[in-house]
Amino acid sequence: MLCFDFDHVASTKEISLNVFCFALSDGVGQPFRWSDPHTWPWVVYVWFAFLLANGIRPLWKRYQAQLANSWPPALGQIDHAYLQEPKKLLGLTLQNDRNRTHTAVLSYSYKISGDSFQGAYRRQFGTEEEAREFLRGLEGQPVSVQYNSNNPKRSALLETTIETLLKRRPPIPESAADDSINILPAWSKPLIALCAVLSFIGLLLSLWVHVGAIFGQKVAPEYSFWMLHMGMFVVFIPAVFVAQKMVGSTRRKDFWRVATQNAPAMRYVLYFFFAYAFINFALFFFQAPSEKRVGESSPLEWRGFSGHWMLFYCSALAIHTSALSKNRISKSAAGPSTS
Repeated sequence: MLCFDFDHVASTKEISLNVFCFALSDGVGQPFRWSDPHTWPWVVYVWFAFLLANGIRPLWKRYQAQLANSWPPALGQIDHAYLQEPKKLLGLTLQNDRNRTHTAVLSYSYKISGDSFQGAYRRQFGTEEEAREFLRGLEGQPVSVQYNSNNPKRSALLETTIETLLKRRPPIPESAADDSINILPAWSKPLIALCAVLSFIGLLLSLWVHVGAIFGQKVAPEYSFWMLHMGMFVVFIPAVFVAQKMVGSTRRKDFWRVATQNAPAMRYVLYFFFAYAFINFALFFFQAPSEKRVGESSPLEWRGFSGHWMLFYCSALAIHTSALSKNRISKSAAGPSTS
């Protein structure tokens, strides 16, 4: 049984939390220590495997994109632009409506030395509306195709080529654009504003205790440690849902840029806290004592955890602020209503 105990915070090398308990199939009963991989449960190895797999996949895609950049171009045409049908098993859709991604497909053809070849470009979106907007007006358009000179059947459409196609097409009609002005329901806006205020307060408090911990002082009572620790989830989890509603597309590299596009200043502050949290946690990890402390948390532990508090509170603040700003900008662009 691997248990985590929230009553005491030791170092990151030995953290036991009593609220979340996970039963392990191998019945490991020895203490869990980060410094000793032999004590790690199988869940940790599975987690590392997922992290490694998620890290290799974008690197492989980036390598393929760089490889396609060196291929010669050929003139082609987009024959079909359509939504891909969801995957099914025995007639049942594998994804539910909440978690489903919508794949937009551009089927194209090109000729090399008189021979015709076909290819397909795919991009995933979070909503059907975004996928259809991406496909709008692209069917029948000429396109530059990169092909492998050693194997002409292999081809690719560069992201820069897709962006050029999107810029060339006519803008969406105003009547259709007006329907998408308010992407967030009206009832959610007061809650988003409340979360933004709580995120700002949490960020200030985290910064305050962090500076105090740097100078070896605990400037807040012990109970505030867990208030700040749990409070970041209170504001960050709603921020994740808001960001998914705003971004929609599942392309990871553009997530934070789109989620904070209406709060660019907060985006750069967020980048700073992200880099700082990584450095701060690395220092904390190597400075934390290996033996378990019993009693109140030390200033070193306050400094280590507060770096992550600042990151999460700043992330939530940036997303909520951007969502509120997007709504104000949309209303301004819509102009005054007429009766």
